[in-house]
Amino acid sequence: MRKRIIIDGKYMNTKQTFHRTLARLMDFPDYYGENLDALWDVLTEREFVNIKVINSKRMIHQMGEDALLILDLLNDLNQESKNYKVRIY
Repeated sequence: MRKRIIIDGKYMNTKQTFHRTLARLMDFPDYYGENLDALWDVLTEREFVNIKVINSKRMIHQMGEDALLILDLLNDLNQESKNYKVRIY
């Protein structure tokens, strides 16, 4: 199943908000741990997904280091998995 996800950084003000939003959009399992390791594990088990992050600068401004770590993970996912196409704006 191909899925397209848009994450709007202007609404991401905490890492919890990001994790809960992505979990809802991608229908993550109930046991999802809401941390970077769990995020990587769940994402690498998924079918093909297009993820578009808009307003990433605002997300970084609001979340700081947490946003940078999340965006780095998404970039790594894009590089390492043929199942994903990640675009960050």
